[in-house]
Amino acid sequence: MSARSELGEITSSFRQYVDRRVQQLTALDTFFKESLPVVADMERTNKLLIAAGRPDLAMTERAEMMSLEKPEDIRSRCNNFTPNFPFITANILIKKNDRHPVFNEYKTIPVTRDQMMQLRSGEVTPEDLEDESIKNSSAGISMSHATKPGFQRMLVLFPEFTIDLVLAMSEPTIRNKIDAWFQPELFVAYQLMSRLVDVNDHAVVEKGKVNDWYLCG
Repeated sequence: MSARSELGEITSSFRQYVDRRVQQLTALDTFFKESLPVVADMERTNKLLIAAGRPDLAMTERAEMMSLEKPEDIRSRCNNFTPNFPFITANILIKKNDRHPVFNEYKTIPVTRDQMMQLRSGEVTPEDLEDESIKNSSAGISMSHATKPGFQRMLVLFPEFTIDLVLAMSEPTIRNKIDAWFQPELFVAYQLMSRLVDVNDHAVVEKGKVNDWYLCG
């Protein structure tokens, strides 16, 4: 292969990547413009939640969360907002180290699309989906956003966006890179979830005051 041909393949490959990302961001922009008015209107939100069979998630009073102005804020200001998106249901031991158990190697099992749909309908709880291998672990699904009503409301209202994001971010091969790879998507998720937090949600009000760090803790 000539040097010119090789350079042509490289630039063509990058052009394809750019085109794909532009398409993704354009679709995300359209989704954001359509979805933000929904979560901004609590009455409309409640009607949709009830129609979807989740009256238990209806809101009574919106809790004001920390405001983010730009996607970069996800990395600089949000701490655990991103790490709480991977939903892991099990840890399978694949290589045991008897001398140094801390070096045991595990295969993590991410949540499935069917399980996400069960969470959406309220058929199961995050704890129901956890294997014994991960119960009481900080890496389990019961320690993720899955337990937060604000996330559950987003899942009910926008299942395609929410499930696709969770599944992508739960893939073991990319979990350590998710804040960089999914920054625009996470920004949209934060804007939606932050408008779906109710003052009556567990742990939102602490010592009589709204914890505006609730989604990032």
